[in-house]
Amino acid sequence: MTMRTLRSLSSPTVWLAAICLLFVLLALPGFRYPIVSDTIIYALTGESMWTHGQYVLLGQPYAKHMPLHGVLSYPLVSVLGYQIGMKLSALLAGCGVLVVTYALLKRCFRVGVALLSVALLAIHHGFLFTVVTAGSDPLFTMLFLLAVLLFAKAEHDERWYLGTGVALGLACLTRYNGAPLFPVFLLVVALQRRKHLRSAWFWGGMGVGAALFGLWFARNALTFGNPFATEYTGELAERSSGFLAQVWANTLFYANPLHNVLLLFPFALYGIVRQGRKQMLLLLSMLSAWALTSFWYVPGMRFAMAGYPILIGFGVWGLLDLLCSVPRLRTVLISLIFLVHIAALSLYAFGSVNAFFDRTLGWLPKDLGLSSEGFYSWDQARDFVNANAQTGATVHVDVLRAHAWNGQGIFRCDLHLRADTQGACPVYAIRRTVREGDEVLYRTPDAPQELVLLEPCP
Repeated sequence: MTMRTLRSLSSPTVWLAAICLLFVLLALPGFRYPIVSDTIIYALTGESMWTHGQYVLLGQPYAKHMPLHGVLSYPLVSVLGYQIGMKLSALLAGCGVLVVTYALLKRCFRVGVALLSVALLAIHHGFLFTVVTAGSDPLFTMLFLLAVLLFAKAEHDERWYLGTGVALGLACLTRYNGAPLFPVFLLVVALQRRKHLRSAWFWGGMGVGAALFGLWFARNALTFGNPFATEYTGELAERSSGFLAQVWANTLFYANPLHNVLLLFPFALYGIVRQGRKQMLLLLSMLSAWALTSFWYVPGMRFAMAGYPILIGFGVWGLLDLLCSVPRLRTVLISLIFLVHIAALSLYAFGSVNAFFDRTLGWLPKDLGLSSEGFYSWDQARDFVNANAQTGATVHVDVLRAHAWNGQGIFRCDLHLRADTQGACPVYAIRRTVREGDEVLYRTPDAPQELVLLEPCP
């Protein structure tokens, strides 16, 4: 092997490509699990936008989830179906997150920090699971970080502000959480780039971003008569424990290293203390990603995911800086951090590994309440139905699943998925509770226990 070949194999681009390939391989097992809840809504509303020009769900105007993820996913959905199309769309966005994170951290720190950060991000338990569930989080994170990257580039070339505005506007059409970046960018320009306050490129870019975001409010005004129509406000009013109490509860949740970046968290705090002032754009952008998350009534890593690539960057910088004079200890710690990441990834994102751990070691409660555990148990029950259901039988599912799962290869092709099972017989269902008249055919051996039920015929 020539020296030129060795140098090319050790180039950052090759390493970045290898990390992306590893990420793809880790995500592929999750393609077996069906799309659920929010992802189904994105798939159906995106299809409605492309085919009918209306943002509706099951025939009714919709005003909760933002539209861009479903709209951008539809070309894949139209070719590959709801199941694979939505999963592949999220996987591509996840790879985009890795590439943009590398470019951003390379610019703000250095190549070594960027590569190590991307490697840790690729095996981050929460990040991989956002791709497996195929929600809007990977797309939002990619656009959010892209807006920050282009804003950083605009310091030396003001024309990048136009791209910044486009990326930010699209991020806001994916999740409301992108909106706090507008004041962050204005503040950074006012404090560090005062001459850009007179730049037509800056104001033009912010105007483009605001105009793109404004399309959502214009649509709501025309459809509902209220530009701010959304189901989120009602949910928050009903389920929140109060603004201050919710902020405090969320702070405790997200400050737990298990819910952020694991063993890297103390090094991230050190990196923020040492580099926060120099990297004000990164710090403020990261905090802005968590602004709306801080008082949302549902805690979950996916709601804070857009800030974690930057937090990992601070953590890797802090780790390398703190231990620069102790190379052996640095190697040991980096290895330990990777091992903990891999362990968390295995237990959190892979239900089969979680179940194997429960059966063999059993050091933790069998049901940790993780979504992956539920996916795996449901998958066991689904396999039982596919293997044992009568030909042409009906499977009882809710109305969203009936629309999105039929013909997607989730159940046997001869089985009919219906929300209204009146007149159907036999009818199978997968649930965790038994209703009057149900016959239990199968109980999954792993927790949480799912039941295959034979519902009574009329």
